[in-house]
Amino acid sequence: MNIVLNQIRINAPIGALFDLVTTARFWPLWHPSTISVRGVVDCPYQLGDQVWQQAIIGGRVRNGMWTVVALDRLQRATLQMHGGAIEIRYTFIALPSGTQLIRRLAYTAAFVDAGHDLTAFEQLMHTESALGLQQLKKLIEDII
Repeated sequence: MNIVLNQIRINAPIGALFDLVTTARFWPLWHPSTISVRGVVDCPYQLGDQVWQQAIIGGRVRNGMWTVVALDRLQRATLQMHGGAIEIRYTFIALPSGTQLIRRLAYTAAFVDAGHDLTAFEQLMHTESALGLQQLKKLIEDII
């Protein structure tokens, strides 16, 4: 598994941040690759919920169904796609003033399209994840 780990401190209560991150309709507002989402998108997801995502990654349109495979409200949410070939785990840590959000993206080499260099793909994933967290921080801090 290739792992991309990013974290950010956000000036928002853990409950508000958890609900925004786990409400898929907000993904296109903060995640740079996401074009659209369908499925359970209008409320914080629950264990077993599925979200269909269309994204552009490395110049290629990708479609897939995320399934919520683990959920511990206000602490952790884990989604998988393609039988676990790609997984995103969000971990939330309450701080005296705000919340620390850790985003862990793990994927197998099989997830990377033929023609993509694995090292370049990993750098792209890291860059987009970091940008996504910065955009998420701005979105929620503007709302709160």
